[in-house]
Amino acid sequence: MQQMYSCPNCGAQVGFGTPACPNCRTPLNWPSQPQAQPPPGYQQQMYSCPNCAAQVVFGTPSCPNCRTPLNWPSQPQVQPPPGHQQRSGDYGHERPQEAKEKKKTSPWLVGCLGLVGLVVLVGAIVIAADSGSEAPPSAPPEDTSPPITPVEPTPEPTPELVEYTFDGVGDTLTAPFDLRGGLVVLWLQHTGNSNFIVELLPTDGDYGELSVNIIGVYSGIRVHPVQTKALTALKPGTYRIEVSADGAWEIAISQPVFTEGKVLPYDFQGVGDGVTDVMVLDTGIIPVSLSHTGSSNFIVQAFSVDGSNMELLVNEIGAYEGTVALRVRSGALTGLEPGLYVISVQADGFWSIRAGE
Repeated sequence: MQQMYSCPNCGAQVGFGTPACPNCRTPLNWPSQPQAQPPPGYQQQMYSCPNCAAQVVFGTPSCPNCRTPLNWPSQPQVQPPPGHQQRSGDYGHERPQEAKEKKKTSPWLVGCLGLVGLVVLVGAIVIAADSGSEAPPSAPPEDTSPPITPVEPTPEPTPELVEYTFDGVGDTLTAPFDLRGGLVVLWLQHTGNSNFIVELLPTDGDYGELSVNIIGVYSGIRVHPVQTKALTALKPGTYRIEVSADGAWEIAISQPVFTEGKVLPYDFQGVGDGVTDVMVLDTGIIPVSLSHTGSSNFIVQAFSVDGSNMELLVNEIGAYEGTVALRVRSGALTGLEPGLYVISVQADGFWSIRAGE
């Protein structure tokens, strides 16, 4: 239950930290920590306004009934014993009419005291009019609660490198293995003369991913994104690989952990299917110059290392030379977000890539 306090102006109940009283709109100044909850059965000590005898809380700057300014001592008076009936007046003093019943006062003395009180009242009004300000509110009580030591958040563990290796001869369905979000890299080799088809199949029967479909000897690297929100691409989960081959084959699977990358401009080269080093893409238009000397497919794609962004740069057949743009922008609906990326290449000849200028 939230600890409640009394408004110093009107006495209404307010929760700790409320910027202003919801009843009278008086701005409230709070200590850095709430005061300790009073013991069970405790009741707030009340006092009587010296002008109208209304009940007010200790420390209230002015009477909520007649708005008379109140001057308080530094500490409240001791709570009277149980059963004691406090008389109306200022801090337990007797009211004037009760004093008259106990002791008669001469009319001359009463008149002098009334005149002096009138002069003091007029002087106070003049001073208040000249200053144009009210008496400063009493300082909040000193916070005696022990300091709270902030709890440091527990850092998330760094993902470990995931690796699997499979080999065989001819058609095979591998044992199950797990993939997490990010990129999965496949190193593949085949020594046969016929079809070499490699497909990643989720064990729940969802969409799979065709990685390789070639004829004859093969050696290369393929990269695929793995993302939770993918519609047709790979998602985190358990997979098996279906291999169609007429010779010996070997597949190594890895999910590296990428934390840094090359600063552009940077040059990459290779032969056949491959993948570049990790690079840093900042916001802006990044020119990418590419060349290919082969006679078959030349397909180039950029993938973010977390698997969430990708962009097709080139999809041609045969020799190629040209420059394309990578659009990088935060919050982009199309294009890439700033971050770490790799470029995947499918080719049958020598290729070169220069990213940046």
